[in-house]
Amino acid sequence: MDSKGCYLVSWDFTNGKDKYIVLVGIQEKGKEVNVVNAFEGPEAKDIITKLSTTKQEEK
Repeated sequence: MDSKGCYLVSWDFTNGKDKYIVLVGIQEKGKEVNVVNAFEGPEAKDIITKLSTTKQEEK
């Protein structure tokens, strides 16, 4: 694994119509995005919650 980089995260939460889906991809400069992992259901929802929740500083 490289010492630095950027992962792309895509999600589809269609309000209970389908399963929650999260895709994780990586793109090398000038190339297509390659999906490196996929999550569904409660695990997908937990991942997005963790990635999108700001931790409050302890005082």
